[in-house]
Amino acid sequence: MSEKVKLPKEVANAIDRITNVDGKKPLFDIQILESNASEGNDLAGDIVDYVSEAGYEKYFTALINGYKIEKTPKDKLLEHYKKLQTRREYYLNQEDHQRDSMTKIEQYGIKYTLNTLGIKIEGINK
Repeated sequence: MSEKVKLPKEVANAIDRITNVDGKKPLFDIQILESNASEGNDLAGDIVDYVSEAGYEKYFTALINGYKIEKTPKDKLLEHYKKLQTRREYYLNQEDHQRDSMTKIEQYGIKYTLNTLGIKIEGINK
């Protein structure tokens, strides 16, 4: 089985929401998507922009083999932060104060960096 393609969230959502109309399969017809995008269809526009950036092969591979949503940098950071929190809880239960302190410092570094850059992420510094 072929590997699933990672797609940006907005492209995956657009693919999920565009349906076949009148027996046409707009997801497989780039000309229909381009026409719809030029008429102001934002979903089609997201797909057309992605195809122009990533190429036809990657797009059609995603349609045929399936796809998964690519994590955004914020999603990745939040996941890492939550893992650190789980580690801290484990270290506290084990009374390993040195490792707890190191993990706490790493969490502080993440919060400090986000605050300095003016970025808010629910679950970290919001």
